Amino acid sequence: MKLLKKHLGWFIKRVDEDRLDSTAAHGAFFLLISFLPFVALLLTLMQQIHFSDGVSLIEAALGIFPDSVAEYLATLLPDPIHSSGVLPVAVIAAVWSSSMGMLAVIKGLDQIFQVKETRGYIHLRVIAVIYVLIFAAVLIVAAALLVFGTTIYRFLLERSSTFVAKILINFKSLAGFVMLFLFFTLLYSGVPRRRAKFLHNLAGAAFSAAGWVLFSFFFSIFVENFSDFSIYGSLATLVILMFWLFFCMYIMFLGAEVSMWLETSGIGMDLHNLSKKWKKHHQRNKRERAQRRAQHSSHKKE
Repeated sequence: MKLLKKHLGWFIKRVDEDRLDSTAAHGAFFLLISFLPFVALLLTLMQQIHFSDGVSLIEAALGIFPDSVAEYLATLLPDPIHSSGVLPVAVIAAVWSSSMGMLAVIKGLDQIFQVKETRGYIHLRVIAVIYVLIFAAVLIVAAALLVFGTTIYRFLLERSSTFVAKILINFKSLAGFVMLFLFFTLLYSGVPRRRAKFLHNLAGAAFSAAGWVLFSFFFSIFVENFSDFSIYGSLATLVILMFWLFFCMYIMFLGAEVSMWLETSGIGMDLHNLSKKWKKHHQRNKRERAQRRAQHSSHKKE
């Protein structure tokens, strides 16, 4: 109980010192500014992937949002770009604009991981662009896995046993979690200039990925059934999107705090000492039970 109180207090103190709510709000604001360019980039790239059902791929990507937000974003679907000269320019402009949000994420992670940033603005912007492209690829792959799950199942069924194919296809619903987990692992490990144990970053990434998936699911249910945003009028969709972005950013930064907690709070040593105490206590009880059995046997002989 003392150990739980100690580390819970440590975690709450760190969240307060790092001003996680302000950091998440700052990141969500810049993500909102860069959100439309990012969506335009994502949908433009999807339109260049010539599957037999390209619209379903886009709909699957929008499926991670609450329905009201997804309907609004669906109106942003760009017209197909046929000019080979216009497409690269449009993609570059969208990537550069959407990197503003990722730049805010990088600064927030630097604050949480207590890293003094020495890289220049252009260097950081290039890193932000790279992670925007990675995140876009993650969303496209996750959407493709959801849309083409049946096709993948048939492919696996033809080349493996029915049992193996069913096991693999049952995990397709975890595609979003796995993709987010890989992205957050890369983000926590690659963005801050620090040396940390990879397992600590894995734990933080798992927390953030699970948090995003669960929060998006329950937030969608809440928005559709229990909330009333009509007071905001025509701004209701924008407000919903802002709420969603804020809490997703908060969860992502909480994952970074989990990584820092494992790294700096001494939880590993505390658990090791607790394990040693438990083993000593167990051995002492074992000896006492053996002594009682021996005494009981001697009394019987007498």
